[in-house]
Amino acid sequence: MKRMDEMEQTHALQAIRITLLYSMIFEVAYWVMECVKAKKFITNDSIIFFLLITQGVVLILSQLFFKKKVGNTKGTLGIIIAFVFALIAITIGFFLMNLDA
Repeated sequence: MKRMDEMEQTHALQAIRITLLYSMIFEVAYWVMECVKAKKFITNDSIIFFLLITQGVVLILSQLFFKKKVGNTKGTLGIIIAFVFALIAITIGFFLMNLDA
């Protein structure tokens, strides 16, 4: 298996970004359709909502991790901020889920 050159790596990275963007747009559209169909804000019965939130969190954390790995000193602070933001988002999500129950 040969190593990719710089141009091939750039093309692969762009393809991955486009794929992620496509899947997030599809998930948002599907989730909005679920909300319109149910005529309420759906969070607790929707796996799409969970997938959408976790994709964003994983994307942010992985970018910050790789920045830290190459020596970016702002990476550690970014990871801490992203972790706190993720905890706040999860807490709000559980609160919203319990409002419907």
